[in-house]
Amino acid sequence: MDENNIKNIKNSSKFDDLDIKILNILMQNSRTKTTKIARTLHTTTQTVKNRIVRMKKKGLIKRFTVQVNSEMLGYSESATVFLKIMKADKDQFNELINFLKHHKNIIDLIGVIGDYNLSFIIISKTPEEMDEILNNITYKFKDIISDMKTIVMTKIYKLEEYTF
Repeated sequence: MDENNIKNIKNSSKFDDLDIKILNILMQNSRTKTTKIARTLHTTTQTVKNRIVRMKKKGLIKRFTVQVNSEMLGYSESATVFLKIMKADKDQFNELINFLKHHKNIIDLIGVIGDYNLSFIIISKTPEEMDEILNNITYKFKDIISDMKTIVMTKIYKLEEYTF
Protein backbone atom coordinates (compact mmCIF):
# COMPACT_ATOMS: atom_id res chain seq x y z
CA MET A 1 0.00 0.00 0.00
CA ASP A 2 1.50 3.37 -0.96
CA GLU A 3 1.66 6.57 1.12
CA ASN A 4 -1.43 8.09 -0.53
CA ASN A 5 -3.55 5.07 0.42
CA ILE A 6 -2.26 5.25 3.99
CA LYS A 7 -3.15 8.95 4.13
CA ASN A 8 -6.61 8.12 2.77
CA ILE A 9 -7.13 5.54 5.53
CA LYS A 10 -6.09 8.05 8.17
CA ASN A 11 -8.14 10.92 6.75
CA SER A 12 -11.33 9.17 5.66
CA SER A 13 -11.69 7.01 8.74
CA LYS A 14 -10.02 9.32 11.24
CA PHE A 15 -7.24 6.91 12.15
CA ASP A 16 -4.07 8.55 13.41
CA ASP A 17 -0.42 7.51 13.73
CA LEU A 18 -1.03 5.76 17.07
CA ASP A 19 -3.79 3.64 15.50
CA ILE A 20 -1.46 2.69 12.65
CA LYS A 21 1.35 1.79 15.07
CA ILE A 22 -1.02 -0.41 17.10
CA LEU A 23 -2.24 -2.01 13.89
CA ASN A 24 1.32 -2.79 12.74
CA ILE A 25 2.13 -4.48 16.04
CA LEU A 26 -1.06 -6.57 15.89
CA MET A 27 -0.37 -7.56 12.29
CA GLN A 28 2.99 -8.98 13.35
CA ASN A 29 1.41 -10.87 16.26
CA SER A 30 -2.32 -10.53 16.91
CA ARG A 31 -1.83 -12.03 20.37
CA THR A 32 0.41 -9.20 21.60
CA LYS A 33 -0.87 -8.10 24.99
CA THR A 34 -2.23 -4.56 25.26
CA THR A 35 0.18 -3.90 28.14
CA LYS A 36 3.16 -4.69 25.90
CA ILE A 37 1.76 -2.54 23.08
CA ALA A 38 1.22 0.33 25.53
CA ARG A 39 4.79 0.04 26.85
CA THR A 40 6.22 -0.09 23.34
CA LEU A 41 4.25 2.98 22.23
CA HIS A 42 4.62 4.91 25.50
CA THR A 43 0.90 5.16 26.17
CA THR A 44 -1.60 3.61 28.57
CA THR A 45 -3.11 0.15 28.35
CA GLN A 46 -6.60 1.68 28.39
CA THR A 47 -5.75 3.88 25.41
CA VAL A 48 -4.58 0.82 23.45
CA LYS A 49 -7.73 -1.13 24.41
CA ASN A 50 -9.98 1.78 23.40
CA ARG A 51 -8.17 2.19 20.07
CA ILE A 52 -8.48 -1.53 19.26
CA VAL A 53 -12.20 -1.55 20.11
CA ARG A 54 -12.74 1.54 17.92
CA MET A 55 -10.80 0.03 14.99
CA LYS A 56 -12.90 -3.15 15.30
CA LYS A 57 -16.17 -1.19 15.41
CA LYS A 58 -15.19 0.88 12.37
CA GLY A 59 -14.26 -2.28 10.45
CA LEU A 60 -10.53 -1.61 10.08
CA ILE A 61 -9.77 -4.73 12.12
CA LYS A 62 -11.90 -7.55 10.75
CA ARG A 63 -10.57 -10.40 12.91
CA PHE A 64 -7.60 -11.73 14.81
CA THR A 65 -6.24 -14.89 13.25
CA VAL A 66 -3.41 -17.39 12.97
CA GLN A 67 -1.36 -18.04 9.85
CA VAL A 68 -0.83 -21.80 9.52
CA ASN A 69 2.07 -23.50 7.77
CA SER A 70 -0.04 -25.82 5.60
CA GLU A 71 2.99 -27.87 4.57
CA MET A 72 3.38 -29.06 8.17
CA LEU A 73 -0.14 -30.50 7.89
CA GLY A 74 0.78 -32.38 4.74
CA TYR A 75 -0.51 -29.87 2.17
CA SER A 76 2.63 -29.67 0.05
CA GLU A 77 0.96 -28.69 -3.23
CA SER A 78 -0.53 -25.27 -3.98
CA ALA A 79 -1.64 -23.45 -7.08
CA THR A 80 -3.35 -20.29 -8.21
CA VAL A 81 -6.29 -21.05 -10.48
CA PHE A 82 -8.03 -18.61 -12.82
CA LEU A 83 -11.55 -19.28 -14.09
CA LYS A 84 -13.29 -17.70 -17.06
CA ILE A 85 -17.04 -17.76 -16.58
CA MET A 86 -19.52 -17.41 -19.43
CA LYS A 87 -23.25 -17.82 -19.91
CA ALA A 88 -23.87 -18.03 -16.17
CA ASP A 89 -27.04 -16.66 -14.67
CA LYS A 90 -27.00 -15.26 -11.15
CA ASP A 91 -28.01 -18.56 -9.53
CA GLN A 92 -25.37 -20.58 -11.39
CA PHE A 93 -22.66 -18.05 -10.53
CA ASN A 94 -23.71 -18.00 -6.86
CA GLU A 95 -23.70 -21.81 -6.78
CA LEU A 96 -20.11 -21.81 -8.08
CA ILE A 97 -19.04 -19.14 -5.59
CA ASN A 98 -20.64 -21.00 -2.67
CA PHE A 99 -19.06 -24.28 -3.77
CA LEU A 100 -15.60 -22.71 -3.94
CA LYS A 101 -16.05 -20.72 -0.70
CA HIS A 102 -16.91 -23.84 1.26
CA HIS A 103 -14.38 -26.22 -0.30
CA LYS A 104 -11.81 -27.18 2.35
CA ASN A 105 -8.90 -27.09 -0.11
CA ILE A 106 -9.61 -23.60 -1.44
CA ILE A 107 -8.07 -20.99 0.83
CA ASP A 108 -8.57 -17.75 -1.12
CA LEU A 109 -11.27 -16.76 -3.60
CA ILE A 110 -11.11 -13.45 -5.43
CA GLY A 111 -13.10 -11.78 -8.18
CA VAL A 112 -10.75 -10.37 -10.83
CA ILE A 113 -10.93 -8.10 -13.86
CA GLY A 114 -9.24 -9.10 -17.11
CA ASP A 115 -9.21 -12.26 -19.16
CA TYR A 116 -10.62 -14.24 -16.22
CA ASN A 117 -13.44 -13.62 -13.71
CA LEU A 118 -12.29 -15.53 -10.64
CA SER A 119 -9.03 -16.49 -9.02
CA PHE A 120 -8.50 -18.91 -6.18
CA ILE A 121 -5.68 -20.60 -4.34
CA ILE A 122 -5.96 -24.32 -3.85
CA ILE A 123 -3.88 -26.56 -1.60
CA SER A 124 -3.61 -30.34 -1.65
CA LYS A 125 -1.53 -33.15 -0.24
CA THR A 126 -0.60 -34.61 -3.62
CA PRO A 127 -0.65 -33.53 -7.27
CA GLU A 128 -3.21 -36.28 -7.89
CA GLU A 129 -5.55 -34.85 -5.23
CA MET A 130 -5.27 -31.39 -6.78
CA ASP A 131 -5.98 -32.80 -10.23
CA GLU A 132 -9.05 -34.62 -8.90
CA ILE A 133 -10.42 -31.49 -7.20
CA LEU A 134 -9.90 -29.34 -10.30
CA ASN A 135 -11.48 -32.00 -12.53
CA ASN A 136 -14.48 -32.15 -10.19
CA ILE A 137 -14.89 -28.37 -10.33
CA THR A 138 -14.61 -28.40 -14.13
CA TYR A 139 -17.13 -31.22 -14.46
CA LYS A 140 -19.63 -29.86 -11.93
CA PHE A 141 -19.62 -26.40 -13.53
CA LYS A 142 -18.90 -27.36 -17.15
CA ASP A 143 -21.85 -25.29 -18.40
CA ILE A 144 -20.42 -22.02 -17.09
CA ILE A 145 -16.61 -22.45 -16.94
CA SER A 146 -15.20 -21.72 -20.37
CA ASP A 147 -11.52 -21.74 -19.40
CA MET A 148 -9.33 -22.65 -16.45
CA LYS A 149 -5.69 -21.65 -16.05
CA THR A 150 -3.65 -23.27 -13.26
CA ILE A 151 -0.29 -21.99 -12.06
CA VAL A 152 1.48 -24.27 -9.59
CA MET A 153 3.31 -22.43 -6.83
CA THR A 154 6.88 -23.46 -6.09
CA LYS A 155 7.89 -20.96 -3.43
CA ILE A 156 6.15 -18.27 -1.38
CA TYR A 157 8.25 -15.15 -0.86
CA LYS A 158 5.65 -13.06 0.96
CA LEU A 159 2.24 -13.84 2.39
CA GLU A 160 0.00 -11.39 4.26
CA GLU A 161 2.75 -9.34 5.83
CA TYR A 162 1.34 -5.86 5.49
CA THR A 163 2.71 -2.85 7.33
CA PHE A 164 1.45 0.69 7.13
